[in-house]
Amino acid sequence: MMTAVIRLSFDSPKSAERTYKAISPDNTPVPSGLEISAKTNNKDLVITVLCERGIDSLRATVEDLMSATDLSIRTAFTVE
Repeated sequence: MMTAVIRLSFDSPKSAERTYKAISPDNTPVPSGLEISAKTNNKDLVITVLCERGIDSLRATVEDLMSATDLSIRTAFTVE
C-alpha cells in the first residue's frame, strides 16, 4: 500500500475549513483500493490518500485533489 499525506497551511482556520468543504465532495465515491480522508487542524488542511492501485492511480488522485484545492483557493481570492 502507498500513502500520500498532503499538509497545506492557510492564513486562517476559516480558509482551511472553506477549502476542506470545497474538496470534500470529490472524496466520494472512490474506487476500490483507494481511500481518501481529509481534516482540518487549526490553520492546516491535511489530506491522506491510501492507494493499493499502483503509483499511476496515486499520482492521478493527488493531482485531482491538488487541482480541486487550487481552484477553491483561487475562487476564494477572487470573491474576497
